[in-house]
Amino acid sequence: MTEEIPLDGPSDFEDILNESDTLPVPPSSSQPVEEEEPLQKANPIAYAKRVFSLFGWRFVAFLCVSQFLLKGLVRILVGSTLLPIFKGVLNLDAATLQFYTLLIFSPWAVKPLFGLLADLVRCGGYHKRGWLLQSLIIGCAGGGLALLAFTQKSALGLSLCLAAVQLQVAMYDLMSEAHYSAVMRDNPKSGADIVTASQGLQMAGAVVAMTFAGLFADHGWFVPLLLINAALLF
Repeated sequence: MTEEIPLDGPSDFEDILNESDTLPVPPSSSQPVEEEEPLQKANPIAYAKRVFSLFGWRFVAFLCVSQFLLKGLVRILVGSTLLPIFKGVLNLDAATLQFYTLLIFSPWAVKPLFGLLADLVRCGGYHKRGWLLQSLIIGCAGGGLALLAFTQKSALGLSLCLAAVQLQVAMYDLMSEAHYSAVMRDNPKSGADIVTASQGLQMAGAVVAMTFAGLFADHGWFVPLLLINAALLF
């Protein structure tokens, strides 16, 4: 026979209930809760003040040159006139046209290498100004000689001249990105203000270029287009 053991104390279930009475009570909901700040409406004047206060008017002016004039206007002008000139005037086949297009835009492929060289090698005693000055000289020379190469109907010469122009555009774009990236790192509260300004200037320049580039190309006014392209580089 099995012997029954009397239960003198409370059952296990009662022990659990008693222990649950001693559990810590969560804090009351009457404690103050931080309220989220309401979203502020977009204020263009406040936005412009933030950009100018953080980056200064000199860099904003440089950004207008690099993004609006060069990356917006000049880059779109070159890209929109390649096919009409190479196909309609120089009568190049598709394979040769593709080769010269790659040659013209090759500076954008080696843009990171330019950044590395600018950080390691000083040019004229400066890491950025010297490289910008050299690219300005190369780009202006290429823009001026592009008109001569076009009149001589030299596809290779025209491609090399336009590649020199793209070198200037890529270098200016690289230096502007390097500067505002450093400022954004030191001032994280600035957010994407300067990036928005950069993209806006670039898009505005592209829109302006597209308003007349197609019209000039349709009428065969390539010499005025190349003159405008060269004038924008100075």
